Amino acid sequence: MHKDLSEILFTEEEILSRVKEIAKKIDETYKGEEVVMVCIMKGSLPFYADLVRAVSFPAYFDFMCVSSYGASTTTSGELKMKLDLSMDIENKHVLIVEDILD
Repeated sequence: MHKDLSEILFTEEEILSRVKEIAKKIDETYKGEEVVMVCIMKGSLPFYADLVRAVSFPAYFDFMCVSSYGASTTTSGELKMKLDLSMDIENKHVLIVEDILD
């Protein structure tokens, strides 16, 4: 174990197993649909990478970077758009992968 960690809550194998379960549900939900998978940078990127590899349908990938925290650990309440989508998502199913919701 890394010296900065006091304990491991979930093993890599447990996490990847759960990602595959989630991907299977997403596959069932969006079978035959056009889907854009949007990663909200930066914290969700590792999970997003695992998830897009685990889904079985062809999807479009895009990224956004937004922040309401800045250098703080509490939200300012104001959303700042740092990077917007690069594609039109009108009339498409959009799956947003995010790490912090407030």
